[in-house]
Amino acid sequence: MRKPIEFNRIEVQGIINHLEANGPLRNRGELWKGLAEWFNVSTATAAKWANGLEIATPLGRRGGDGDFGRSRGVKPRSEKTRKGMSETAGLYILNNLPSYTTDQVRAKVNLLVNKAQAGSAKAALQLRCLDCVNYQTEEMRECGQENSCSLYHLRPYKGKAK
Repeated sequence: MRKPIEFNRIEVQGIINHLEANGPLRNRGELWKGLAEWFNVSTATAAKWANGLEIATPLGRRGGDGDFGRSRGVKPRSEKTRKGMSETAGLYILNNLPSYTTDQVRAKVNLLVNKAQAGSAKAALQLRCLDCVNYQTEEMRECGQENSCSLYHLRPYKGKAK
């Protein structure tokens, strides 16, 4: 078992006051970084030490500072990828339905494609399941691909438990 790191609450409060006075800190994450560098500990340890002390630095917004991860080298998603399924993929699905599909199934697939293009993950999953069972809606309930399908536990039609 590791020995806990000793710290002095008064000293930590003094360093917090010093860091807040010497520079504008956007959020507490920056404060934890400053404390961690000062004491040569992790940011998690610094945050734990500061628990219960007087802190003027505001809480950050959930999800970061709104730069979409650019500081970490991640490009922001384009409007097209944010939207959902592309129009090309939707047209491909609609144009390549098997010839034996009924008008009712075609209408359902068309509705699901529109929802998936609008960003619905559930509709995209239903389309994937329909494609897997060759657009036979009755087969979706009888799906037995638990070992080969990574989406098996998310499938939309599970049927009645036996």
